[in-house]
Amino acid sequence: MTNANTLAEADRAAILERLRVVIAEQIAPNARRYDESGEFPADNFAALGRAGLMGLYIPTAYGGLGGDHRLYSEVIRRLAKACASTAMLSVMHNTQYSPLVFHGTQRQREFFLPPTARGEWFFANAATEAMSGDSTYAPGAVPHSVLRPNPSGGFLLDAQKNIVSGSSHARWVFLACREESDSKGAKRAIFAPGLGHGAVKAFGEWNTIGMRATSSTGLDYRGCEIPDWHIFEPDLPLGQSLLPIGILGFCSVWIGIAAAACEATIAHVAGRSIELIQSERRAGGESALVPVHSTVARFESVQRQVSEMRVRVDAASALVDDLAQAMDRSRPQPGESIPTDVFERIVDRCLSSRVGTSETAIDVCRVGMRVCGARALQRGGLPLERLMRDALTAQVMGPTEDALKVRYGRRLLGLE
Repeated sequence: MTNANTLAEADRAAILERLRVVIAEQIAPNARRYDESGEFPADNFAALGRAGLMGLYIPTAYGGLGGDHRLYSEVIRRLAKACASTAMLSVMHNTQYSPLVFHGTQRQREFFLPPTARGEWFFANAATEAMSGDSTYAPGAVPHSVLRPNPSGGFLLDAQKNIVSGSSHARWVFLACREESDSKGAKRAIFAPGLGHGAVKAFGEWNTIGMRATSSTGLDYRGCEIPDWHIFEPDLPLGQSLLPIGILGFCSVWIGIAAAACEATIAHVAGRSIELIQSERRAGGESALVPVHSTVARFESVQRQVSEMRVRVDAASALVDDLAQAMDRSRPQPGESIPTDVFERIVDRCLSSRVGTSETAIDVCRVGMRVCGARALQRGGLPLERLMRDALTAQVMGPTEDALKVRYGRRLLGLE
């Protein structure tokens, strides 16, 4: 195990300053454009790659930042405040290569990690399968995707993944499948090639109300060649990195969205001038109508609602800060695993944080739109309508909030 101080504060500050520049110069100015077009934000990731920010968890020996969970969460939050789609894609990317960092073989690390750290390769998530619904994420679920022996060596993959994050630009796709000969349906984790490499075809359309620029169309694998060494050994505790890093990333996206909505609302009402017409009694007893200049911020109902927004954001942020710190305290060295009792406590924190932050994002955006009125509904002005659309995706992203609440409730009641 390592302690929480895995990254010097001076290094952390320097990384976040590089990120600030990329966000200010590239990501924030183009958020609206990518939302409207629904295109993968390739220029954003090119800029992140040039700044050395595509390998947050990758060890410095392989060219990465060697970052900790606290840095990861902070980076994702800042990205989400500017462009939620870019932030969510970054979550998927960092989550999907993480098994290599903690459990990959030397050959796998040497092949995959250096180009990824340089920003040359993007990793995609492909958990969702047609006909599976949210059961894809259920403990013990058997994948539809199948590996069968390749007469020429290695395996052939038959799979249809109907939602693949950043599928148009992914070089590698992390997915779960099963071997054709295994009657028990045990999961095997593999890295499959992305679109344009091998027998891979795109299908479907990604035209959603939120997270539009994640460009998550499906990928169809029919007889795609998979080398032996692209497959992880069975029984590795891959979930110990995938589940916490993925959920910490989701939570950080929702917090970033909520914080952006809160700040946009406060800035709008503080500067929103209004002119009220009031009756004023003058000398001699006569009344006259006179204009009174003020701001929306003067209304007590607005003051109360923006304070509630800020309190919700701060509470959710504290919850996720606590999760990141707990993950850093229990972070294993490569090749090690987290003790079962420690990991179970982290899972509980993950479930609680995931539900709490997704609800916070939606609630804060809703209040912001109510406070800002009709201007919040208009595209091209305040970012609130875009933030609300992005926040709503939390309701359907697997594992869904309902499934997480059930699982957390079962754990609290000692049923699993």
